[in-house]
Amino acid sequence: MDSDLRAAVLQLKRDHIVAAAVEIFHEQGFVHTTLDQLAMALGVSKPFIYNHFRSKQELLAVICAQGISDSNVAIDRALARQGTARERLSLFTHDFLLAVLGKRRQLAIYTREETCLTSGDRSAIQRQRREFDHKLRRLLEQGVAGGEFRIPDVRVAALAVGGVASWACSWYREGGRLSPEAVARQMTTLVLAMAAGGTVSLPPRAKTPGYLLV
Repeated sequence: MDSDLRAAVLQLKRDHIVAAAVEIFHEQGFVHTTLDQLAMALGVSKPFIYNHFRSKQELLAVICAQGISDSNVAIDRALARQGTARERLSLFTHDFLLAVLGKRRQLAIYTREETCLTSGDRSAIQRQRREFDHKLRRLLEQGVAGGEFRIPDVRVAALAVGGVASWACSWYREGGRLSPEAVARQMTTLVLAMAAGGTVSLPPRAKTPGYLLV
């Protein structure tokens, strides 16, 4: 077996373990899942898992990193593309939504189990998230500089775009009325409208006794 084929087989085995771990961690929780249970679900021995992962925590780190890793791929692809900022934002939002919906279980596990990560793994994922935020702000800033976007606060807008994906991930149901592609298209339309729409004058807020206005 040549080295390329051997590496492909090893990666296939790792992917198989990770996929099973995603399902059982999502259903039972990280703390309540043992490697014995995972091995039983896979139909393998526990040493088989240890041949590919040092510990259950390493498995968790791989799973938690998948969502942000795919998101960074989406923003890198958009930034590398030739075209207008609008075209690149459209490409990014579409790919980003599909990535988030495709990894919704991993993202749910990360949200729920972040405190179970080692400090090193948690810092590495947070660093990737900061890199993603910086790249997205750069894309929006390019659109503002070129006159394509009317965004008064790029940092807030970047958080809003990320929030759109997180929101879709929370309400999307597999097999429901909308396919992932339909969700991605609709959310892309909304994000482009937000970026191009400029500011809106809000009515003054009425003072309500007993509440602090912020």
